Amino acid sequence: YAQMKDLVPMPSIYYPDFIAANQSDRANNVLSGSKKENLDTLMQNIRDFKANNDLDKVIVLWTANTERFSEIQEGVNDTADNL
Repeated sequence: YAQMKDLVPMPSIYYPDFIAANQSDRANNVLSGSKKENLDTLMQNIRDFKANNDLDKVIVLWTANTERFSEIQEGVNDTADNL
């Protein structure tokens, strides 16, 4: 905790169609604009972070712990093989 307590996350993307409905109130650090603008901003933020910290590589981790609800559709997502 001591090493991370002062870190502030960069704004990110929030698209309600892809996030569990109960997470909307927590989405308070998000980018505005079109999907293309969001993508361009994210890519630039990663490039800037890499350059500003003199890094050779950047690893991005997806850390969400919920997925949106999806109806089970026969032949689409009803078995592991169909996924």
